[in-house]
Amino acid sequence: MKRVLVVEDDDDLRDVLSLAFATINGWDVSSASNADEALLILAASRPSLVLCDLHLGKTLATNVIGAAVRMGVPTVVLTASRNGIDVARHVGVGVSAILEKPIDPYALCDLGRELAAASDSQEADVVTAFIAERRPRVASEAFTLLGDDSPVTRQGMHRLLGRLATYGLDGPAADLREAEESMAAGLPGHSPAVRASVERARSGLADAMTSDPAVAST
Repeated sequence: MKRVLVVEDDDDLRDVLSLAFATINGWDVSSASNADEALLILAASRPSLVLCDLHLGKTLATNVIGAAVRMGVPTVVLTASRNGIDVARHVGVGVSAILEKPIDPYALCDLGRELAAASDSQEADVVTAFIAERRPRVASEAFTLLGDDSPVTRQGMHRLLGRLATYGLDGPAADLREAEESMAAGLPGHSPAVRASVERARSGLADAMTSDPAVAST
């Protein structure tokens, strides 16, 4: 049976990801909230996949990430940072993917299955192909959902922006993040500010569907 190691200091996210891999993928799950716990687990056995938050408390999890990469374990780094260059500099080479939070657990489970089935030399291609293959459907579904007359809830907005970011639709995801932040500040979903952000996201999705050959084919 496949096994994933989830290293995350946010208790809620750690539980969500652990539950997702256990129920959706049917994998055994080990989890750790800090680097020391994670390194002990890695020393005891080799998981099929490592999901590791870049920041564990006030420290970087580079020792955990490095240990997993040296073992040849597909390793996905999770981060709340929006500075991709800075994150890549800290992480180094050898990781399978760097994904910005919020994370779509369903997409992560799909990606995990792909990575676990691939050889180490194929990992980068697996991630690229995984995102490219699914991006058209995700963009089309999001475009339709945001055009629905029913207002999107803040929770739904958060979930959707995570899905868009996971599949590389960063512009629309940023617009939805603005909408979510407006709702967090107390504005209703039908307010002009929220609707303006949502419309910008739809416009960005429309542009992506026109300019990206893979998306435009849907």
